[in-house]
Amino acid sequence: MDPSKFKRSVAGRIVTCPEGFPAFVPAPLPPRLTFTRELAVALSRADAALGALSGLGDELPSPVAMAAPFLRQEALCSSRIEGADVSLTEILLDEIAAAPAGAHPDQLAGVRNVLATLAYGVECVATAPLDLALVRSLHQRLLHGEAVAARAPGQFRTTQNWIGPPGATLATAAYVPPPVPQMNAALDRLEGFLAERDQLPDLVQCAMAHAQFESIHPFVDSNGRLGRILIVLFLVSRGRLSQPLLYLSAYLEAHRREYYTLLQRVRTHGEWRPWLLFFADGVRETAERARTQARLLLRQRERYRAEAEGTPPVLVDELFVSPFIAVRDVRRALQVSDGTARRAVRALESRGLITLIEDTRHPRVYVAPSILDAIEGPIEALVGEAGEPREGEPLKSQLGWDRRPRRVADRLLTEAMAMVDVARRAGVDVRLAGGLAVRRHCVDLAFIDREYSDIDLVGLSGQREALHRVFADLGYAENVYVSQATKGLQLQFVKKEALYAALPESAEGPADPGPPGGSQARDRLRVAERSQARERLRVTARPLVDHVDVFLDVMRMDHDVDIRGRIDLDDYAISPVDTLISKAQIGTINRKDVHDLIALFKDLPLREIDDDLSICVRYIAEACAYDWGLYTDVTANLQIILDWLGDYGLSDQEAARVYDRVTAVAEAIEDEEKTLTWKLRARVGKRVAWRQEVECQEATPVVVPEERVST
Repeated sequence: MDPSKFKRSVAGRIVTCPEGFPAFVPAPLPPRLTFTRELAVALSRADAALGALSGLGDELPSPVAMAAPFLRQEALCSSRIEGADVSLTEILLDEIAAAPAGAHPDQLAGVRNVLATLAYGVECVATAPLDLALVRSLHQRLLHGEAVAARAPGQFRTTQNWIGPPGATLATAAYVPPPVPQMNAALDRLEGFLAERDQLPDLVQCAMAHAQFESIHPFVDSNGRLGRILIVLFLVSRGRLSQPLLYLSAYLEAHRREYYTLLQRVRTHGEWRPWLLFFADGVRETAERARTQARLLLRQRERYRAEAEGTPPVLVDELFVSPFIAVRDVRRALQVSDGTARRAVRALESRGLITLIEDTRHPRVYVAPSILDAIEGPIEALVGEAGEPREGEPLKSQLGWDRRPRRVADRLLTEAMAMVDVARRAGVDVRLAGGLAVRRHCVDLAFIDREYSDIDLVGLSGQREALHRVFADLGYAENVYVSQATKGLQLQFVKKEALYAALPESAEGPADPGPPGGSQARDRLRVAERSQARERLRVTARPLVDHVDVFLDVMRMDHDVDIRGRIDLDDYAISPVDTLISKAQIGTINRKDVHDLIALFKDLPLREIDDDLSICVRYIAEACAYDWGLYTDVTANLQIILDWLGDYGLSDQEAARVYDRVTAVAEAIEDEEKTLTWKLRARVGKRVAWRQEVECQEATPVVVPEERVST
């Protein structure tokens, strides 16, 4: 863990654990917090949505049956955040002992444990406080049946733990929680904080408690799953949920990178407000979806009861507990003979309410399709279908997420982020720009899935020499033509393998044997190296990219985008608002760039905070209020986005979201007070060119001194 990343003492303090490595002890709760208008509005909306959901929960008939799908969804999504590769259908089939071939028994058992722990916890908080004793009891149930005793079910850890990718140690961990003595003290304070009433809004207290629990990391294993269970139990214990209908983990799974990043920013920077905004947004969205889903399930229940006339109501309710049934489940639910159970199943099938799943034997399994759709739909809408690859989150490896991306674009993003990491270790600051920066910041990666021709980076001119060394070590050589053409303001590095492959045969070596001695031997070695490089390119997959472009200090395009002083806003890319400006400033915009802009507006919220998780409206408005030329092209392109919005396959909800956000940015730009410089330039208008002439980088000549290729 790098202590230098923990920049605010108000967040906590760095101590040394007994093993001699730095660890972090979070400050006691609550922190000092200013309730801005944005936070107050977000909390108000979340409270309203949560209240409406809780009110609906009071009206539910057969609450156990109707709440079962929601508990299951929370258990499933919480487990998938931790890497479980399980679908809702697999969980449902496993519950009737009909799990499909290829399902992971250990992962299914883990989801069952989360589900059982949730149900147990809901029962407990109805009569007992949410204290450390209950937390230990929940943990014991969560690890029920685990084969590894070292995970110490129900026991707070007695040794130091850490968070990092597989193979990480205390020396290489991304985060090291407090040592055991400080952990015990922090847990005692957290227990006191959980018991406080009427000091903070319930949602704020809940969000803070979750972040604190994750920072303390009091167990050897399963802290994440238990921490998310505690969110539901806290809201139930405070009377904010009459039934456990909120599946916040679905939102957290859909926004995993933001979830992990914001928790870490609380530790490193003491930034509570972005986390609270994120938490409130998640509660609001999942509460609204859950309420819609509950109403749909209620309508389906009324329909099934009406159409299944003569069928015992308890059997209809069982279909809402699980839309998959077998004869033995009907026999058990109705407590009848096998023959009676079979007749009940045939009656439901004859009315088209259930359908036999082909190729199922021992037992033969039936499904209620419309109920299954009503249960699965909200999760698919929020986090994507379970079968879809979720490997578009390469950053997860920093906090224990170890998946290899399958999409070519995600492999390229992983490679580019690895470059940033290599540079960082060498003391060099570079960040992604262009299309990969868009991909870094967006959530819906399928929407922007395409090929990328190169990697664009930004860096600092004061680190030029060190930057050359970094790329030389990575196997690149500088194309000096670009540096000369841009007067040193931009660099280009080309893969040496690509240079070897491009060399003509006549350049493979000298035409004659040359004088004897070391020079001739070196020439033969160089020829062999080039031949080997060319051969490697013939027999392996095409390299993801063959060159990297690096802007220094300022991205010089149609309009300058200055990144000095802003490079630290995100660990891997220029900030979302800088990414947006770099696309929106283009004088002659194409459909690919509009696609990128729509992706940014679709996936990122608008805020007044200049950070790595949102589009800072204030910053773009101020930038356009200073530069009339930038204002002219940005506002024109915002209108183009609105004009072309129907061409990109967005749902009605997504299109409305983009429209509202683009319109809000356009209005903010117009409302911002313009500078005197802007007003004077506006008088001149378009009679004078307002864009810079930028040399096209297509077919850029490659000029690399031979000694740089061979070294």
